[in-house]
Amino acid sequence: MMNLMKILNNKKTQIVLYVLSIIALLAFNYIRVGRMNIFLFIFEFVVSAILLFALFKLKKIKIENLFLLIGIPLAILYMFSSPFCKVPDEMSHYARSYAISEGDLLSDIDKNGNAYVTTPGINKVCKVESYDNYFKALTAKNKNEKTVHSNTALYNFIIYIPQTLGVLVSKIFNLSMPISIYLSRLFNLICYLTLIYFSIKLIPYFKEFIILIALNPMALQEGASLSADSITIGISIFFISYIFYLYSKKEEKLSKKEFVILLITSLVCSLSKIVYVPLCLLPILLPKTKFKNGKDKIIKVLVLILIPIILNLIWLKFASKYLVVFQPGVDTPNQVKYVLKQPFTYIVTILRTIQTYGVDYIESLFGGKLNLFNVPTGRFYVYMTLLITIIMLLVYRFSDKTNCIKRKITYLFLLLSIILLIFTSLYVQWTPLKKNVINGVQGRYFLPIMLLLPFICLKSNKKGKIFNIDMEFCKKLLFIFLIFQNLNAIISIVITYI
Repeated sequence: MMNLMKILNNKKTQIVLYVLSIIALLAFNYIRVGRMNIFLFIFEFVVSAILLFALFKLKKIKIENLFLLIGIPLAILYMFSSPFCKVPDEMSHYARSYAISEGDLLSDIDKNGNAYVTTPGINKVCKVESYDNYFKALTAKNKNEKTVHSNTALYNFIIYIPQTLGVLVSKIFNLSMPISIYLSRLFNLICYLTLIYFSIKLIPYFKEFIILIALNPMALQEGASLSADSITIGISIFFISYIFYLYSKKEEKLSKKEFVILLITSLVCSLSKIVYVPLCLLPILLPKTKFKNGKDKIIKVLVLILIPIILNLIWLKFASKYLVVFQPGVDTPNQVKYVLKQPFTYIVTILRTIQTYGVDYIESLFGGKLNLFNVPTGRFYVYMTLLITIIMLLVYRFSDKTNCIKRKITYLFLLLSIILLIFTSLYVQWTPLKKNVINGVQGRYFLPIMLLLPFICLKSNKKGKIFNIDMEFCKKLLFIFLIFQNLNAIISIVITYI
C-alpha cells in the first residue's frame, strides 16, 4: 500500500493520470455525442481546454475562486442552452416573480381559486420543442395574457427577490420579454453562485464536498434557471456552512453581525420551503463558549429558532388560500389524519416509494435526467458521482474530537426529519388517499440537505489527508470530472432541442 501511495504521489504519475482521465472522458463524451455532431464535440474540446488550462495554470488559486472560475462559464452555458419553461415549473416561477414586481406579494385569485397574473404572452414560448421554434416564439409579438401559478403562489416572496429584480430592470428600461427572462435567470444565478462561494470560503472543511454538490448538473441547471430551488439550495448550503464555521471558532464569542447573519439565513432558509424548517434547529449545536453564559445561549438560540417558525406559520395562514387540488383523488385533510393515525403504515408507504423510485431519485439528484426529465445524460456520470460521494464520506477526517455521537445523532435526526417532510408534503398535495406509493418526489429536493451527510459520517483525528494521497492531485481530478460531466450534460441538452 505504501509503495502504491508513493507511485500515486509521484508528479510524473499524476501527469499521466491527468492526461488519461481527460482523454477517457473526452472520448466517452464523443461517443455519446456521435459523429453527426462533430461541431458539438469541437465546442466541448475548446471549452474544456480553456477550463483545464486555467485549472492547471493557476496553481495557488483558492478553491472558492476556482469554483467561480469553473462554475461561472458552465452555469452560463446552462442558462442559454435550456429553453425557457424546460426547467420544472419555470413558467410558474416567472409568473410569481412578475406578480411580485407588480407589487402583489400575495397573488390574485380567479373565480376557480387559482392564483394568476397577467404577463406578456409566455404560454406560446413554453410549447416549443426545438431551438428554431423557440427563438421564433421569443421574438414574436405576444399580447398580455392570464398565467396561472397556484403551485408557486404558496412560496414566500423573499425567495423571489433575485428573479423579481431581473423583471424590474427589464421594466425600467422597457426591455423585451426574452431579455426579461434571461435577466431574471442571471440575477438568480448570481445569487446562487455568491451563496456557494461564501459557503466554500467560510467552511473550514468539506469544501470539495460543497463543490461536488454545487457543480452537480442538476444543481447548476436549477441555479441558472428561474426556479426557487436556486435560492433554496444556495441558502441551505450557506446556512449549514455558516453554522460549522462558527463552531470551528468556538472560543470566540458570537458577534452581533454573526447573530444577524444567522437570523437572516435561518429565516430565508425556512421560508424557502417549509420542509426545510428543521434546519433552523442547527444553532442548538453551537457550543456554550460562543455565548456569554448558558442563559444567553438559550435566549439567542430560541430567537433563531422561533422567529423563522412563527413567520412561517404566519405566511402559511395567508398562503393557505392558494392550496388547490393538484391531482385527482387528493384529499389533504383526510390524508393528514391518515398519516397521524397510522404512522407505521405511512412509514411503510415511504419505504415502498423509495424502493420503487430510488434509482430515479439518484439519477435526478446527480443530473442523469435534466430539464423536464426529457434530457438523459447517461448513467456513467451519475454512478461515478455517487461513487465519489461515498468515497468522500468514508475518508473525511476532522481534527476536533468533540464531534461526538450526540452531534451525529442530531444531524441524522435533522436529515431524516426533512426527508420525512419532503415525502409527506407531496403525499398530502400530489398523491391520492391511501395510494401505496407517493407521487411527485424528485431527487433535486435532497440537494439542500446533502451537506449534512459529512457531519454524520465524520471521523476524528486525521486532518487534511486522504490515505496520504496529495490533496491537490485529488482536487484537480475532481474538477476534471466535473468539467466533463457538465459539458456532457450541456451537450445533451443542446442535442435534444436542435
